[in-house]
Amino acid sequence: MKINMTKLILIYGLLILINACVTRGASHGDINGKWKLTGYNFSPMQEFPIEKMTIDLTITDNKQIGGRSACNLYAGTVDIGSGNKIKIGPLTWTERSCPETEAEFESRFLDTLQNSSQFSLEKGILTIINPKTSAFLRFQRAAEPVKEIPTKEDRQTFFVHKQMARCSPKSSSKCLQIKSDRNSIWHVLTDPITGFDFKPGRFYKIEVLREKAPNEPNKPSFYRYKLDRIIKSARSEKDLYK
Repeated sequence: MKINMTKLILIYGLLILINACVTRGASHGDINGKWKLTGYNFSPMQEFPIEKMTIDLTITDNKQIGGRSACNLYAGTVDIGSGNKIKIGPLTWTERSCPETEAEFESRFLDTLQNSSQFSLEKGILTIINPKTSAFLRFQRAAEPVKEIPTKEDRQTFFVHKQMARCSPKSSSKCLQIKSDRNSIWHVLTDPITGFDFKPGRFYKIEVLREKAPNEPNKPSFYRYKLDRIIKSARSEKDLYK
């Protein structure tokens, strides 16, 4: 299964450049440097387990910004103006399939970043603010590069659609369509499920083992899926839920 390699290479290159610029040194009196998310406010408000996610950003003096937004990597531009004005974006990010909670958080996180126009820096706490909605992202300076939170292998149940779909709008490759419960919408899983022999025309309920791939410097860590067992297979979707 293919992913948008051009976008991946672009983002990795930007992140390597960003990290290299920060390594040359950034003053603690400005907002350049590495930051880790410690708080947020979205509108409407929703609670997310950010302590279990890796969310960070790096800002450099050459107007670059980038980091990890829980599941994907993002990168783009940032412009700091007078009176604590800030303009972020446009941003670009990788397009990995993410768990529903992380995907929802990422959407709101990136939206808040790109629509914020003010910031404050008080006692080492950086707050990026969208004054129109009162949404904000609050960060504390990372004394050292933010480390990936280790994730143990966990077991998940997927429903699998009888037909595959395009992995992305611009791709001709086909990927599985999955959802985690009967009331969710189908979405594309761009990662393979090792050991799963999918046969078109049949719906499946399967149990998989998910683990996070080892993290390497300047490289993303993605989820890996392995089939544990096929719980049920049916020709019609309604039979799958019986």
